[in-house]
Amino acid sequence: MIDTERCAYHEAGHAVVACLFRLPLQRVTIKPWRSRRGETKLRRLTWTWADAPVRIQMRSGGFAAECIHFGEDPETMDASLAFADTIENVFLAKSF
Repeated sequence: MIDTERCAYHEAGHAVVACLFRLPLQRVTIKPWRSRRGETKLRRLTWTWADAPVRIQMRSGGFAAECIHFGEDPETMDASLAFADTIENVFLAKSF
């Protein structure tokens, strides 16, 4: 049960940040699919390098929501690994 709740808060965090930046959400789900436990999907956008900070913030929203809700210290949750994954996914994306 806790994994489902954690997944729900994680995906909600991505969705909230997307809404703050007025990004067009297509769907948010916690239904497992492929190797993912959930997904926050945007409608197709053309990204530029100028959008990188927004993409970083959106990808970090899930991790931040988990830390806030569960009261966990980001330093004890492998935050550096999560951040490295975020940077890799944003800057190595083929949509630039």
